[in-house]
Amino acid sequence: MAKTLRWSPNAMPRMSGLYGYVRTHKMYVVGALMVAGVAAYGAYSYWGTTPTETRYIPYAVRLTDIESTVSGSGQLSASNQIDLKTKVSGEVVYVGVKAGDSVRAGATLVQLDTRSAQKSVRDAEANLQSAKLSLQKLEQPPTNLEILQAENAVAQAVQGKADAVENLASSYESGFNTTADAFLDLPTIMAGLNTVLYGHTVNTSQDNINAYRELVRDKDPGIIELSETVIASYQDARDSYDAVFDTYSSLSRTSSTADIERLIKESYSATHDIAEAVKRTADFLNHVNDVATTYDKTIPSAYTTHKSSLDSYTSTMSAHVTSLLTAKNAIESARVAITTSERTLAERQASLVDLKSGSDNIDLESQRISVRQRENALRDAKETLADYYVRAPFDGVMATLDVQKGESVSGTIGTFITKSAVAEVTLNEVDVAQVAVGQVATLTFDALEDVELTGEVLSIDPVGTVTQGVVSYGVKIGFKAGDARIKPGMSVSATIVIASRKDVLTVPLAAVKSDRTGSYVDVLDGVDVPAFPVRNRASTSPDRNAEKTVPGRSTIFTEGVVPASAPRKVSVETGIANDTMVEIVSGLVAGDIIVSRTITDAGVTTAGAPQTSLFPTPGGNRQGGQRTNGAIPR
Repeated sequence: MAKTLRWSPNAMPRMSGLYGYVRTHKMYVVGALMVAGVAAYGAYSYWGTTPTETRYIPYAVRLTDIESTVSGSGQLSASNQIDLKTKVSGEVVYVGVKAGDSVRAGATLVQLDTRSAQKSVRDAEANLQSAKLSLQKLEQPPTNLEILQAENAVAQAVQGKADAVENLASSYESGFNTTADAFLDLPTIMAGLNTVLYGHTVNTSQDNINAYRELVRDKDPGIIELSETVIASYQDARDSYDAVFDTYSSLSRTSSTADIERLIKESYSATHDIAEAVKRTADFLNHVNDVATTYDKTIPSAYTTHKSSLDSYTSTMSAHVTSLLTAKNAIESARVAITTSERTLAERQASLVDLKSGSDNIDLESQRISVRQRENALRDAKETLADYYVRAPFDGVMATLDVQKGESVSGTIGTFITKSAVAEVTLNEVDVAQVAVGQVATLTFDALEDVELTGEVLSIDPVGTVTQGVVSYGVKIGFKAGDARIKPGMSVSATIVIASRKDVLTVPLAAVKSDRTGSYVDVLDGVDVPAFPVRNRASTSPDRNAEKTVPGRSTIFTEGVVPASAPRKVSVETGIANDTMVEIVSGLVAGDIIVSRTITDAGVTTAGAPQTSLFPTPGGNRQGGQRTNGAIPR
């Protein structure tokens, strides 16, 4: 039968007594519990854990080369690409390449028809040669022949002036004779003209001109105005004749040349007026005859006589006007000839003096300027001729060609690119601050895994590009492609060497630690690295911690060493670094043994520094470029 537990009031006194005892002796109870706890902890520490042992992987400080680099990616482009254009227009006569051909700088690609340009060059060469000969002639002293020729030229000018003076005198004489001949006929013509106009042969009761006018006035009222014109012309002729007749009567052949010239001019003017009066009178009679004939009026018999006389006067006066005009012009021409001959004589006399005294400095300089002008003209002509040839501006490839022989072209004929390529990569603002023009870079290609080329930084964008808050800069790296498989537009990765050192002390990056005083390493004393065996991973030894003893040295383990004394802290100054190594500027010497790693029995391998690394990698995995290694903060 199961036993049932029940609460009993009698139990209460027993519990109350225990509680009271503890309250009364609590100090003793607490002390006893503390002693029991310490004893339990000691027992656990002794029987419950295994002792740990710290081991160190040593590293011998040595002289090596080290490089610090940054990396970026981008694409390839041609280092230079231009559109080839003709500077002149013309017909293509030669095409020396086709698309895809490689050519050297200066090679002729296309030639236009050069015939007109070549002619310009020939003309310019001839002009230059002529100018040089003229300069050479000026620079040389005159020859006897040149002096004799100049003297003969002066003599000819003297004779020319004398001939002109004599010709002027002859012109005066001839002009006076011509005037005298005219005055043999002028009185008769003036008397006859007066008879025709004012005689009474048509109607005894009227002047002839009035009789002719009245004959047709009823049919032609305009005859009155015409008759008045005739009368006025006759009066002008009469006045001129009377004036010149008085002058002629007062002069002779021995009169002054000025008086004779005045007589000739007045005689010419008078004969011109008389000839005009004769003409107008003849026109008047012809008009009267035409009207009378039209209206069947009787023409007076005197008309025939008058008409015949006027025809004779017209012929005579025309001859005298022509003769007197020739005489007047001959005098003027002779006078001009004298002036011209005087100028010619003066010029030739001055030329003779200049020739004998040698070339003038101004003349020499002027001719030298002329030579330079001809040289410039020849140079311009040759440059124009060169424009008819389209040549390769640099070593490169004819990418496209859009012209054929026989075509007329003007402007772009194709595209030309250089063989040198440019890698255009982007870097973040941290990395680009350490990049400079001229630094060496290594290039690899996504499409060509077996190709690795060396280039040089050509330029760095002065202004960055911001994308989603990240600043990046473009960097151009030039290189010689060499491999025909490398094409513009390919993806490329670039590793730029921002710093390098040769034969400097280096240690593993993880070996360097830092604290408030700066950078330091742990140095192992009494450890011989050459005696330290590299772990034999093929070993079948069941005891991985098997040890061996080297006399005078610490115990050496295949997984590290346990030195006889604790590692010694040594302050160091660092230089450049990469992903694995760092330069030691001061604090260590070659051969020093330092701790590169620390290993515990629990199997955990730790770096030599309490933090992950003294040298973090700034710029890793940033947009626009990745820094794989960099400078070390001091």
